[in-house]
Amino acid sequence: MENVHGTSREQSQLLGVVHGVRTRYRAKLALRGAAITIAAGWALIAAGGALMDAFHYSDGVVLAVRIVAIAAILGMIAWFVVRPLLPKLHDEQVALYLEEHERSLSATVITAVEMQNAERVSSVPLRSPALIDRLTRTALERVRLTGDGRAVDAGELKMNGGILAAVLGAALLLTMFGPPALRNALKLVAIPWRGDAAASLFSISVEPGNATVAKGGDQMVSANLRGFQSDRVELLVRPADSTSWTRVPMIADSTGTYAFRLFDIASKTQYSVEANGVRSNTYTLEVSNLPFVRQIDLQYRYPAYTQLPPTDVDSTGDIAALQGTLVRVRVAPTVPTSGGRIIVEGGDTLKLAPSDDGKLMAMLRVQKPGFYRVELQGPDGRMVTGSLNYTIDVLPDRPPTVQFAKPGRDS
Repeated sequence: MENVHGTSREQSQLLGVVHGVRTRYRAKLALRGAAITIAAGWALIAAGGALMDAFHYSDGVVLAVRIVAIAAILGMIAWFVVRPLLPKLHDEQVALYLEEHERSLSATVITAVEMQNAERVSSVPLRSPALIDRLTRTALERVRLTGDGRAVDAGELKMNGGILAAVLGAALLLTMFGPPALRNALKLVAIPWRGDAAASLFSISVEPGNATVAKGGDQMVSANLRGFQSDRVELLVRPADSTSWTRVPMIADSTGTYAFRLFDIASKTQYSVEANGVRSNTYTLEVSNLPFVRQIDLQYRYPAYTQLPPTDVDSTGDIAALQGTLVRVRVAPTVPTSGGRIIVEGGDTLKLAPSDDGKLMAMLRVQKPGFYRVELQGPDGRMVTGSLNYTIDVLPDRPPTVQFAKPGRDS
């Protein structure tokens, strides 16, 4: 009984060596196919990204690239990865493959495996069991001397694994640090069910969108370009009952945001933004009889140590004065209103008190640079935006200077 168990164990060990060779062979083919598929698939996606970028991510081009890329990648997986693994490799074939790479085995493994399999499938013993045991033991001893066949395909397995790792690393680096079009293409192909993904990659976002403004008021329009750049960005404006657009250039600030201020909006107005052939949605500015700032007059009351008289500055809203200066702000609204307030950025909220001439007044102290805006009380008692942001600049307090007025020259 002990001899039978020992023989069975030796036969299993020999077949285990054969199965290990088969596993490494299949892994070698799978790694090579995966490297080819990833490299070719990445190149295909890169070409598709350039094509989509050239056509501004139009729906037809995006759909075509998605279909071609996904179909090609699935085809490459089937051809380079799945197809090589489909053939069933019998033990005798693998044993012969092992013998071809390890000449020292001298056909012992193939002979032992063939006799074991023949004995297993036959109900009648074809050869002496002792002979099969002796062949198996001899084959196993010789296989042990070769390291159980682990050297077979070891070099190619390691090389194919290295190639796959290099391809993955190169694809990752090029995707992360390459042009945005490549990342956009990868996102569009990898998430085909996101139908709106392309629209957000190559578009123009516009603020405030649809809005209601006071009749005669102003409105700042800002735009940000998504996925592309342009030297010229234009604001298209027209009355709601007109078919012709007026184009005006927009100016970019330090953050890359383009802006333009629409003045004295008297009727319902439509607008959109266009750059490099890409156009935003069309938005509407509704006009309502809400109060808005028509004019702001300022009076500077400087600190006492300056001994400067008060200074009146009419028809402006931006403040530029020494720190500690009191500024009387007089607001003339477009329509009568019973009150309002001044909101200082990072500071106080000042109440605007009505005066006899229909204007509103408040006192603002200059403390630090920033912005302020005006809100006015609407017909229903709610506060509505009455102005855009006005700047507050703090001027440096320089030392006094002395100048001779007379005689003015040496005498």
